[in-house]
Amino acid sequence: MGTSRLGPDGPPGKPRLILSILAASARASSFRIQAPRSRYADRGDLSRNPGPATVGDMACPVCGRRESRRPAAPPWALVRGLSYLRCPACSYIYRDRAGLPTPEDEAARYLRHRNDPSEPGYRAYLEAFIEKAVLPFAAPGSRVLDFGSGPVPALAGLLGEHGYRTAVYDPFFAPDRGARAGPFNLVAVHEVAEHLARPHFEFARLYRSLAPGGFISVRTRYAPEDSREFARWWYREDPTHVGFFGSRVFEALADRLGMAKALDDGVELAVLRA
Repeated sequence: MGTSRLGPDGPPGKPRLILSILAASARASSFRIQAPRSRYADRGDLSRNPGPATVGDMACPVCGRRESRRPAAPPWALVRGLSYLRCPACSYIYRDRAGLPTPEDEAARYLRHRNDPSEPGYRAYLEAFIEKAVLPFAAPGSRVLDFGSGPVPALAGLLGEHGYRTAVYDPFFAPDRGARAGPFNLVAVHEVAEHLARPHFEFARLYRSLAPGGFISVRTRYAPEDSREFARWWYREDPTHVGFFGSRVFEALADRLGMAKALDDGVELAVLRA
């Protein structure tokens, strides 16, 4: 999880090497990062809901609108054998369930992300998120959850430097469910939303973890409206990116959760207020 904007740094090694990398990352960041559980029994949290594609009655994973999908009906976009659907009500774009990655593939991909907080460009990228989507909504000293923190919880580390009391949760690398219990003044969902196959389900759980008047701050690239442009879009190419947002999508999500949009930059940032 975490951000994938800097791309992979090569294929992951053998299991012992992976665990040693995780242990070294944990020591370097002062957080304890746990190895993925056997067969990922905890996948209810960021579930890809694996199974055959549904034919017939389909429900949008964000707004819940149901529509009939005929077996012969073409997808909104078909890219390299992967079908993408688009909700006509809220414009959420999501991959057909038959093309979702396995948990094992997800974990391997996340271990290839280069999320080094000592790299100046990446640090500045995280600081920009904090400046625009955290500091205006929650004062230092507030409780903040870094949801989907990834192998190295770089964002949580920087939030700590700003004086926030941080907790981290990730189903692969920090799977302690107690850490996400709340109440939190703000939940940071930093380049995580695009990995969720059940976004309303997950955001509803995050909403329930908020303190009264709390915020959910999200960073995810907004999707093109045109299917041909979407097919060429670099952000779609990550195999673990399975759902794509925009202003209309966040409006629908906020309405369904009983929240309001406190920020929407129209590009990659949205903040929802309880």
